Amino acid sequence: MRMSDLHNPAAAAELFKQFKKRYSTKVCMHPQRDCEGQIVAAHTLSLSSMLRPLSRDNKVYALKANLPPGPGEDPMVIALRGVRETSTFNGFCQKHDKALFSPIEDAPIACQRQQMFLFAYRAVAKEAYLKRKQAESMPSPDEIQKIHGIDRELIFSDQAVRHLAASFQGAEEVERLKARLDRSLLAGDFGRLVTTVFEFSQPPPIAASFVYAPDYDFEGNELQDFYNFDVDLSNLMVTLLPTPAGGFLFLSYEDTANSAPRRLVESLKGQEDVTSAILWLIACQTENFAIAPDWFDALSADERQTFKEAFFANADPFNMSVNNLRKRKLSTSSWLPKTCFTL
Repeated sequence: MRMSDLHNPAAAAELFKQFKKRYSTKVCMHPQRDCEGQIVAAHTLSLSSMLRPLSRDNKVYALKANLPPGPGEDPMVIALRGVRETSTFNGFCQKHDKALFSPIEDAPIACQRQQMFLFAYRAVAKEAYLKRKQAESMPSPDEIQKIHGIDRELIFSDQAVRHLAASFQGAEEVERLKARLDRSLLAGDFGRLVTTVFEFSQPPPIAASFVYAPDYDFEGNELQDFYNFDVDLSNLMVTLLPTPAGGFLFLSYEDTANSAPRRLVESLKGQEDVTSAILWLIACQTENFAIAPDWFDALSADERQTFKEAFFANADPFNMSVNNLRKRKLSTSSWLPKTCFTL
């Protein structure tokens, strides 16, 4: 459907305009309010250690918003993007972005607890920022009626109501998760996260940073109930980091989490092809990735399409829990895992 096909294209255009404006809001997510300098476009994937090494002509493949989408187009597309505009959000002031993440930006990765905590914290900070904007961007019934020319009272299906409730619940859960990590950050208590580290001899051709609530493991076992609003879901923080000598995968969760994150990690460790399982996890569960152009261009057209479809299959607006990991449809050459340990 084209914008011009809508009853009120101007109202739809205004909705998209406000949507984009919300996602450019500038705020420092640091728990202390002693900010200095401007709010910066903070990278959740390090510009120097993650994006530039993957890039070709200073560009990587990443998801890009396509709003409003044209006829038959998706609202998100995988496209070449400049490294300076990839994986950024307006979430920290100059002072806090520099000081807070210096131990993982300006020092070698030694898998210390503080470093593991900061990778996880950065993923959660961005997710909290995005969840706020998603909640703020839900169109009101009046806006829907205006765009589509509906002159009767809207009646939402039970499925739609559950989706809205789960969306708001998810935003609140991530806010509470960040508040707990804020307290640990200020106290210097970095041991409240359990982190499993995979180390590779071959640099992965992809970098990623995200947090998600594991729904199913790689065998298809359900890990937690997304529609039980009486308890918070437990989250897993994921960072895939290529390095000149190889790379790391960090999987972190709170020491008070339910069994879901631990069971997902154990399921991954049990996979015969761990490298391909990690690639599929990223394709299915996050929009915050960057891909080396030489690797992505070498894939077949079907493989590139499969990578894109994996993300959209897990973004069903009316199903908050999608059993997708057990249906892995992508394989890649091994990154040569050499060690795996838990802190």
